[in-house]
Amino acid sequence: MTLSIFNRIGQMLAVLCVQVLVLNHIHLWGYATPLLCFAFVALAPLGANRIQEMVMSFVLGLVVDIFSTTPGVCAGAMVLASFVQHYLFVLMAPKDSEPGLKPCAKELGRFHFIVYLSLILALGFIVYFALDCFSFCRSSDLFLALACSYVSSMFVTLVFVGLYGRF
Repeated sequence: MTLSIFNRIGQMLAVLCVQVLVLNHIHLWGYATPLLCFAFVALAPLGANRIQEMVMSFVLGLVVDIFSTTPGVCAGAMVLASFVQHYLFVLMAPKDSEPGLKPCAKELGRFHFIVYLSLILALGFIVYFALDCFSFCRSSDLFLALACSYVSSMFVTLVFVGLYGRF
């Protein structure tokens, strides 16, 4: 149990370093900033302590907010994504799965794993951009930023997950 907690803290620090040091400085087409922090939420294993995962997601989101000058936006989106992650994972997991099942393409299948990642990222980005703009008066810019950030984040997440060894 202690080893898994340290493993998750290591994952959190790796995602945080990549997000703060590299991805926060990328602004593709003036709209898209990839967010890797939702990959941390997506990689939580089935049967993990949900309160602990939500607290870790909040801390990760808050630190990303501090470095991104978006007060509370990422933290709120991360906590909601962390809350919903368990239910999405149970929908995608095989019916006879064990409590320690990890979200990866080998155990879920590539299609279900990509759908699972897509749903978590979509939910996270919708909440993130709704909290960020807090208005729908410039909805064309909002939807363009949401779509560009979603596509770039999905690409970065799949690369990260592939390098991490879960794809």
